[in-house]
Amino acid sequence: MNEQQQNGIERLFVEFAEECGKNPNLNQAVQELKESVFTASQAAGVDPSHAFGVIIRDMMLLESLQKRVEESRNALTAGKLPAFVIEEARAQR
Repeated sequence: MNEQQQNGIERLFVEFAEECGKNPNLNQAVQELKESVFTASQAAGVDPSHAFGVIIRDMMLLESLQKRVEESRNALTAGKLPAFVIEEARAQR
């Protein structure tokens, strides 16, 4: 994972936490996920906090990638490259 992706994921974690605070249904879903992960982690003999972190990280990574795909589609439909592609290409020079 490159630095830009890591920054995107960290931003998504912040947004996710804010949304959980605003949306009781999302917060409830997260609590249920935590309970499921805790139960499964105990059965597997692994640290529940770490397991939950891995699952949330991957969910946030997926969300970040989905946003990049959408941004790419929109930019390419308009005949342009998405900003993140231009930034990465310029950084490689």
